[in-house]
Amino acid sequence: MPGNMDDTNMLGEHRIASATGFHPESLLLRELSRRGLGLRFAPALETAFNSFLSRFFVTQSRLACVGAIVLLIGMQTATVVLDDVPQTVATLQAVLLLAVLAPVLLFAVYWLRGERGARRLHSTTLVVVAVTTGIALALPTLYMQHGAMYPFRFSEFLMVFVFLLSGLPFRSAVRVGVIILLLEAARGAALGLPTQEWMHFLVLSSFAVVGTAACYLQARAVRRHFLTEQLYFGRSVQDALTRIMNRRGWDEAADKAWSQARRDGCEVGLAVIDIDHFKQYNDTHGHPAGDDVLREVAHCLSTNVARRPFDQLARLGGEEFGVLWYNTPGALVDRLAERVRKSIEDLGIEHPNGGPLTVSVGYTHLVPSAGVSVDDAYALADAALYAAKLAGRNAVRTTSATLLSAAKAANVEPDSTSNKEVTV
Repeated sequence: MPGNMDDTNMLGEHRIASATGFHPESLLLRELSRRGLGLRFAPALETAFNSFLSRFFVTQSRLACVGAIVLLIGMQTATVVLDDVPQTVATLQAVLLLAVLAPVLLFAVYWLRGERGARRLHSTTLVVVAVTTGIALALPTLYMQHGAMYPFRFSEFLMVFVFLLSGLPFRSAVRVGVIILLLEAARGAALGLPTQEWMHFLVLSSFAVVGTAACYLQARAVRRHFLTEQLYFGRSVQDALTRIMNRRGWDEAADKAWSQARRDGCEVGLAVIDIDHFKQYNDTHGHPAGDDVLREVAHCLSTNVARRPFDQLARLGGEEFGVLWYNTPGALVDRLAERVRKSIEDLGIEHPNGGPLTVSVGYTHLVPSAGVSVDDAYALADAALYAAKLAGRNAVRTTSATLLSAAKAANVEPDSTSNKEVTV
């Protein structure tokens, strides 16, 4: 029976991670079990989390920018209504808020749209915060120079945005918050602000302390959400018995590999493998023994014919397995398909019919192109598998891509009788 199933599980996990973009379950569980759940993962996981963080916050940040624009309009409207604000101050404030900051916020809303928005979030947020900080420092100074009382608390809103709405990683948010406080302190020291303004600085510092604590708790919650989402999705695309991909994982990974091969002009081989007379084995030895055989076959396929990072291996259902070989010439696909058959036969698992356990293999080889999907390739391989079964099982058959063209032209399924025997 299986040699080292721990190695099989790990290989299966890493193959699923490579194919789907989700990380091995063992790594996710290790991070979840860490006491305190720190704010840094293992390097590979941290990179993935930062991408997730940007996607998680990009919509929130865009809405915050829209809300900020509404707030700016309200501030300027309130300034016009107030009679004790000098006209010069009101005009300069309108320029800073509506002619400088509002366009920056509108551009951020536009720039963060679509799939690329998440990748742009960090840099865009820093630009927005830099411009907003400059204006938040300039406005109180402008009011003071004209002998007017500054009626707004712009900096507090900025702190809330930095710590809770910006999507900045915790350490980056803390650095930005400290810089804002230092700039406020420098402004106060340079202008000799009155005690009332220093009280405002203490209030702003309190906002920063509370914001730091809230940001830390939010960062922990988002990291745990990331781990559990990865864990649940990983389990949804993994076959619990064999620890390789299940049909859902195969559909996603094969589609992804097929699209990539089409862009790169790569050759692809696809095989469908079925254990011969598996029901008879199950009926004779029982389902636990049958489960052991499925694990052994998965392990054998993982270690012998689907070792490369872009190769896809999955249990498609019952005793059927699928393999997709990426960027593989036709002659090599022929040899790999025969290796599948022989490697299972060489396991020497005794079958009730008196011989070793065997498999039948149907496969095809083609270059993805417009109008040809991975489902079409699967249909060809499945037709070839049917021919292998008709040939007496423990056989390998293939179907050419020309058959697919003819079948599509006639709007019918590929005919398995056109399959040919493989000579290796």
